[in-house]
Amino acid sequence: MNHDAVPSSSAPDDLHVEAIDLLVKSSDEIARHSIKGRRHSTVVRVLRLALPVLAIGVVVVLWNWSEPQAPLAPVPREQISPQSVQSNELVNPKFQSEDARSRPYTITADKATQNTENKDVVVLQNPVADMTLSPENWVALSAQQGEYAQSSGKLHLNGQVEVRHNGGYELSTQSMDIDVTSQVITTDAPVTGHGPAGEISAQGLDAYGAEDKVIFQGPAKLILRTKKEISRENP
Repeated sequence: MNHDAVPSSSAPDDLHVEAIDLLVKSSDEIARHSIKGRRHSTVVRVLRLALPVLAIGVVVVLWNWSEPQAPLAPVPREQISPQSVQSNELVNPKFQSEDARSRPYTITADKATQNTENKDVVVLQNPVADMTLSPENWVALSAQQGEYAQSSGKLHLNGQVEVRHNGGYELSTQSMDIDVTSQVITTDAPVTGHGPAGEISAQGLDAYGAEDKVIFQGPAKLILRTKKEISRENP
């Protein structure tokens, strides 16, 4: 009896199992792909929002980097310390008045600066004072620096002080105090002078214009010229 080989009935079952396995695996893969897809979509949406914001930020940074610096705002005057505020100044000032005997005097300078602590006092550069002693006599005083008290009429000179009288007499010292209202001149600094009558050196002087008197402080040295010497110099 011939027995033909009959395919085993287990083959279809194996194929069916494989198909089921394939379907199960395909579901897992689909789920994984779905999760990945959702993540990808989320990333895309985030990037869609983030990239424009980032681009705007970059543009703002570049704009501020290239923009020139704005000028500094001025500092309010009330915030400036008193030491940095300049005092009042006058160029080529001229002070004119009269002394106690109604005789005029004039004080000029290259520049006058008001004292910050006492507004009545002005600091002078290269001051010159012209005082009328009498209708026939006057005296001019000059120095490198000075201080003038306007209300009291007191003038302090220092630095190469020179005194010139219209009679031809000249005095030199380093400091001098002048009361222009009473025509009193004083100094404790060494004094040298010369004129038609001779030469003198002393340790100071006191001069009184109202009395036409000059007192030299000693020790003093006086060299007098004879009339012949004076006449030879002034023929």
